[in-house]
Amino acid sequence: MKEFFFFSCLTFVVLINGCESPHTEDASLKKNKEVSIRLIEAFDKGDINALDTLLTDDVVDHQLDTMYIKKMGKEGVKEMFKAFDRAVSSKLTTVHSIAVTGDTVMVFATTVGTWVDSMMGMPPTNNEIKFPGVDIFRMKDGKIAEHWGFIDIQAMAQFTQSPMMDTKKR
Repeated sequence: MKEFFFFSCLTFVVLINGCESPHTEDASLKKNKEVSIRLIEAFDKGDINALDTLLTDDVVDHQLDTMYIKKMGKEGVKEMFKAFDRAVSSKLTTVHSIAVTGDTVMVFATTVGTWVDSMMGMPPTNNEIKFPGVDIFRMKDGKIAEHWGFIDIQAMAQFTQSPMMDTKKR
């Protein structure tokens, strides 16, 4: 009886393991994740040239503030990167989580840096800024074709001390 029980358990384990496919990340999902991480690294370093290999030429960035950024597509994103790089020194973004499905990547991260120059009407404070945010990227042919960005404006307001961003006055 013990032999039958042992053989049954062994057979069950072999069958279950045989039915499971090894966990492998689809190559395109892995590539999409890597491109998203490389964009965040380029943002932190202010590496404008990296954008040529990470973005499609006609990328649509839904976060561009057209009041300050006058160009569209890849050139608009480059302009925004340059403005942010001038305004915030010593940037470091910590990625908390990444979700990848199909052609879409979602990144939840927090960026920390020092506000050293004006940007988008906000004067420099020389204070450390820290703000969490979510970036959503739609990929096409291994590059970012579309971007939506959502940052915690109230968190940024605490550090920028800009009258424009003062949520207590509203």
